[in-house]
Amino acid sequence: MEIRRTVLDLREYKRERCIGKGGFGIAFLCKGRDGKKCVIKEIYVGHLPDDEVVTSCKEAAILSSLKHPNIIEYKNHAVIDKFLFIVMEYAPDGDLSEYILKIQPDPPEKKIVALLAQLVAGIAYIHENGIVHRDICAKNVLIGRGEVLKLSDFGVSKRLESISSGAVAGNPMNFAPELCWGGKATPASDIWALGCLLHHMVKGSLPFTAPSLAGVVRTIVSSGPVRLPGYSRLLCELQRSLLAKEPRARPTADQLLAHPLLAIPVLEAGLPRPLQVSEFEFYGI
Repeated sequence: MEIRRTVLDLREYKRERCIGKGGFGIAFLCKGRDGKKCVIKEIYVGHLPDDEVVTSCKEAAILSSLKHPNIIEYKNHAVIDKFLFIVMEYAPDGDLSEYILKIQPDPPEKKIVALLAQLVAGIAYIHENGIVHRDICAKNVLIGRGEVLKLSDFGVSKRLESISSGAVAGNPMNFAPELCWGGKATPASDIWALGCLLHHMVKGSLPFTAPSLAGVVRTIVSSGPVRLPGYSRLLCELQRSLLAKEPRARPTADQLLAHPLLAIPVLEAGLPRPLQVSEFEFYGI
């Protein structure tokens, strides 16, 4: 994978409005001199050690080299006056949490499977490139033209959020059991979060909730299988595999691409992830 080295000139962009703000930075909708819209994230790094800033820039450079229809494109980056600026693709149709509200209640399974196939394709691609998302949830899935789902808010910005706060990044209600016990985020914990997101898409709510953080953790580590009544056996079994308590029992994203429910939608969408016949063995086919 070739890593592009580019120079960022902020004078080429005009800010239109703020579209996001958090403890780790701020995001603006901007327009370039070519008239195209983009998002520029500003992340304060002045309080970080030099080696962390260098690592973040290297990671941003790697992210800029990734190309897949189901991830937000990182276009450019630079550190200017103690801020890390990241220029990203703009997705005009909001995020998946807004879309989920529109398709409730009881969305058709065909729609859910089509959405899930796109998510799995994007997750498989970043995992293949050694990147763990750390916070897969509806708010972090943006929607491009033609209802194309795009994973967002991963990589360097999520890692810096974790460093700045001193806590594991992400929504605790999506934490895998191993994260609740203090473990590190891995591809398997991303798959658990995908299982939570699948439940959110189907039922309009997350599967593990409680009034307190302690209650959420207790529910995650001790609750029984989550059910999706009214949907096919294949989808229910897939959901159970995503939310397996043991990380090694969860399928990888590559294996999910070969799932009987997802293989055909992936191919029909022309998503750039070839399927290996051996991957069907995970499902006993």
